[in-house]
Amino acid sequence: MSKLCKFCLEPAVDTLKHNSAIYVCLYHKKQEDVKSVTEKDNSPKFSNHYLYPTYKSMISRCHNPRNKKYKYYGGNGIIVCDRWLRSFLFFLLDMGERPGDNYSIDRIDPYGNYEPGNCRWATKEQQDANRKGSWAHVKNQMTFEDMEKLDHGSN
Repeated sequence: MSKLCKFCLEPAVDTLKHNSAIYVCLYHKKQEDVKSVTEKDNSPKFSNHYLYPTYKSMISRCHNPRNKKYKYYGGNGIIVCDRWLRSFLFFLLDMGERPGDNYSIDRIDPYGNYEPGNCRWATKEQQDANRKGSWAHVKNQMTFEDMEKLDHGSN
């Protein structure tokens, strides 16, 4: 008789590390691995990583109303995704190392959140071109029809 997952009754692939009598499916095994990684993530060793201040600053300006820049981020609804809030390690895995000292974190969609797929390492020049309301940003958001209207002077 095959073992079934304690949580969902799917076929089990492994046992939980802390209790060899509890069987889990592949999905719940990954969830347990994530939990153990995030528990380890709170260790002091990450606070010495050169990107840790960037990570903490990002969280503070989005989630701490006492931060001077909160009104531009959290106050405008910008948040840090749950995955990154849970773990500096996940942030580091998703973003990778900063390519150089002249790069900082940038949201591709300046109206979007700090999350995988919307963040990149960018230079100051790239960030300035991507600012809310900049012509480069507006132009990148325009549709072909919008551009046609500008070319022909119609409303």
